[in-house]
Amino acid sequence: KFLNASVGFGGSCFQKDILNLVYICETLGLQKVADYWRMVIDINDYQKQRYVERVISGMFNTVSNKKIAVSSMQLDWPGQLLTVCHRVYAGHFFIEYSLSCRKR
Repeated sequence: KFLNASVGFGGSCFQKDILNLVYICETLGLQKVADYWRMVIDINDYQKQRYVERVISGMFNTVSNKKIAVSSMQLDWPGQLLTVCHRVYAGHFFIEYSLSCRKR
């Protein structure tokens, strides 16, 4: 059975693990491998940005005077409710990017 995936990694562990791989590769002088793993992070960030842009586009390119609900929690695989680290949570990215679009 597959998890109900969201935009981006959805938590802090996978991104942290990939960044650790980048560090290890750079330490061992494997710059091309480190660049590959860094691109995984970049693609993840791009996907989150692309998603927000599509949502905003569907709201006539403005978030002014709009109400948008964003969940602040996620269910872990065993079903326990876990708070997500807000710095890497896709919903946090959505809010930050939406607000930055509003300022333009």
